[in-house]
Amino acid sequence: MATCIEYPSFHSPIYFPPSSHDLLYKRSKLASVEESASDFSAMTSATPHHHSSTPKIPSWWSRLSLDNWAWEIGASILCLCILAAIAGVLFGYNGRTVPDLPDGLTLNAIISFLATLAKATLMVVLAAAIRQEKWLWFVDEPRPLSTVDAFEEASRGPLGSLMLLLSRRGSIRAFVAATVTILTLGFEPFIQQLIVIDVRNVPIDSATASIRTPTSYNESVVGNLGGSSLSLNALIGAFGGATGAIPDPVCPSGNCTWPAYNTLAMCTVCQDMTNQTSLAGDMFNINLTSHLDRFSRSNGTPTTTTWTPRYSLPQGNAVDVSVTLDLTLGSSVQWFIDYPRRVVWPLNIDPSPNSGWTFSWDNSTYAGIPGPLFAMGYLDLDLGLSGDQASLAMHRATECAFTPCVRTMDTAVRGGQTASNTTATEHGRVVLDQHHADGTITSGWTARVNATDYSVLDHGSGDTQGRAYLLIQALRIALEGNTTYSYGGYWYPDPAQQAVDAFNYSATGFTQTAGPWSSAGQQAIDGADDFSAVVDGVGRALTGRFQQLQTSVALGTALRTEAIVVVRWAWLAYPLALVVSGLAGLLLTILSTHRHRMAVWKESTLPLLFRFMRPTTKTRAGTDSSGGAGLSAGEGEVFGHDPRRRKEQDHPSLTNPNDITTTPIPRPLTFSNAITTNKVSAIVTQAAGENVQLRRHDTFWVLDSECVDPDGGDKDNENNSGSGSRNKNGLSDTDWNRHV
Repeated sequence: MATCIEYPSFHSPIYFPPSSHDLLYKRSKLASVEESASDFSAMTSATPHHHSSTPKIPSWWSRLSLDNWAWEIGASILCLCILAAIAGVLFGYNGRTVPDLPDGLTLNAIISFLATLAKATLMVVLAAAIRQEKWLWFVDEPRPLSTVDAFEEASRGPLGSLMLLLSRRGSIRAFVAATVTILTLGFEPFIQQLIVIDVRNVPIDSATASIRTPTSYNESVVGNLGGSSLSLNALIGAFGGATGAIPDPVCPSGNCTWPAYNTLAMCTVCQDMTNQTSLAGDMFNINLTSHLDRFSRSNGTPTTTTWTPRYSLPQGNAVDVSVTLDLTLGSSVQWFIDYPRRVVWPLNIDPSPNSGWTFSWDNSTYAGIPGPLFAMGYLDLDLGLSGDQASLAMHRATECAFTPCVRTMDTAVRGGQTASNTTATEHGRVVLDQHHADGTITSGWTARVNATDYSVLDHGSGDTQGRAYLLIQALRIALEGNTTYSYGGYWYPDPAQQAVDAFNYSATGFTQTAGPWSSAGQQAIDGADDFSAVVDGVGRALTGRFQQLQTSVALGTALRTEAIVVVRWAWLAYPLALVVSGLAGLLLTILSTHRHRMAVWKESTLPLLFRFMRPTTKTRAGTDSSGGAGLSAGEGEVFGHDPRRRKEQDHPSLTNPNDITTTPIPRPLTFSNAITTNKVSAIVTQAAGENVQLRRHDTFWVLDSECVDPDGGDKDNENNSGSGSRNKNGLSDTDWNRHV
């Protein structure tokens, strides 16, 4: 009769053959062993455990949730639906006002929440694929068992996936799934980059913007020669006040735009002609010391000497300037030089006051504009003194054209500030004595743009009340004339006294030719030191006057500021690529599982326990031919170990009576042999019926269990029936003797 004792470790059972040891020694130990066995019996019977060898049928829910890919396919569909929801929300709000959601909820919060859900479902898919790849990795050939941990860690997050990649273990499918797992770190940041808030101006339907767009200058000045408001506006512009002369657009909201519109304006263009100006006539370039010395030896009668140099530009009238030297004799020679500092004169019409422009108008090109209505020249002169010499030097010569024009404007008001840009200009043409079908005769400027006529006209020739005449007159009043400077001093014939008492001084005066001219414009020109800037201001001021006199307007759009949702769709490419890659990896894993006819185990660890522990049966009565313990045909292996391979000599201490311990050996752990399928549902269902418990025995924790026959009988009792009477510990006398 042999007895099989199974230890609570992962070793095979150890067998003890019949022994002829001294029975007297055994009997002496009987009392203590019986007491220990009694304690062990009480311990094992305190909490009975039942193992069933009858296969249990898994429920439909277990089969549905564990034996297929239902969860993963559902997660994949949910992930795609969430992405579609994100795209739908973005599409619905793209280009619209930022929504006012309740309780402070924002659109970004909604998108962030959906992105978190999408990432979570994607991680479910990736984890399942990696965990199934764990089992597929062991299909083709033997692999290190430690790889199981690498796959498990990879299924839990990016760090484990990185370690799996570095270990270079697993299939290409596992590599893809692990890579996507790592890249999901950027899933939510990319989603959050989809939305930007752009502050824009949107139209206000209830408000209208307008800006004046005159087509002609039609001010009435009958009986008021030279009294048109154009003269005042021209002077305002000369002194830098052009901005105030232009009417403000009507913009109720402070932010308005207009489509491109055409309007009558006063165009001015200036061009530097310094290198093309010629000097003729009586030029002022003298030896001043000789003049003073000669005068000091005269009879002392005051004298005035005049020089009249002539300056000519390539086109138009020349201008004569006057330089005078006044000498007075006393104890010394007192001298003064009067010279023109700045000169402005007409180029393309008769320069005499009140001249009719139509009789002398010159159809030449000035400052790059062919045939402007009016053109003027400008000289910047100065007195040069060098040693004994005195001369009149020219610093700059400028040619400027003034003509009405039609400008195509792009105007907008931003924060109450008007900004206008000229996109196109039509300079039109000047007509002289043009006869019309109604018998009228007109002279002046005209243009036609987009079927609209623009004009500044006189009626007939020599019309001193005509609009073109008044425009030219306003320009002459504001700009034409001279700025005269004086420079003088005292000169002594005795060089020693000259060195002590010589005194020089200068003065400035403003003069113009005869006629109703003021000197105000010349003061502005002399103070600005930039004739082109003065001309530009005059032109803008006259444009403003044109707008003041007409009520025709261009309608625009009043705007209000709104925060608009702008979707940057390109940022969606990265999350979408991750989802597509993850789902493709899952599909490949499913196909590989089907191709290998592999069970769908995925994350379950129970297959490791049940598939590596084959059933072990209890001992039965009988003796083999060698006198050892006999094993039934149903006996099996625990974790793949055959109990027959264990020899007594492996444990000589256990056959030595002197080494026997009084500590009772706990009952063996027995595993079910009812697993007949690879399906996880069956394994999980069977595992639910296997009751095991960790118990403390001396200094060891042991896993204790008891196998119960499906018919209700205890296999231990059944196997030992007919073998003799049993003692109070449930063992036959023969078996008990063998234990001890």
